[in-house]
Amino acid sequence: MTALATAGPATATRPIAVPGGTGSARRPEGGTGTAPASRRLLSSGAESWLAIGVVVVVALLVMPLPPFLLDALLALSIALSIVVLLVALSSRDPLEFSIFPSLLLLITLLRLGLNVSSTRL
Repeated sequence: MTALATAGPATATRPIAVPGGTGSARRPEGGTGTAPASRRLLSSGAESWLAIGVVVVVALLVMPLPPFLLDALLALSIALSIVVLLVALSSRDPLEFSIFPSLLLLITLLRLGLNVSSTRL
């Protein structure tokens, strides 16, 4: 028996091999089978936001900040620290929080930028 999986009624399909099966399934045309387009867009957007965040933190080292904005960013830094601590304590498997070293590096960079900004006041 042939399995049929389509994305919609008007979508063309092509046969794909099913491991361990005698029939074939169908995959929508145009898909490469690696990752959906929405996932690729999300990951490239996340990388862009990460780069923008690093540039903003480095700008904290150069530009003076108004006191109310500095207070808000210091509160954000403390809140992020608490969230990271709670996530690290609640994860049962180390792979659940595999981004921890990178996140720790970026939060430390944020704190360093805020520390330099606070000494300029």
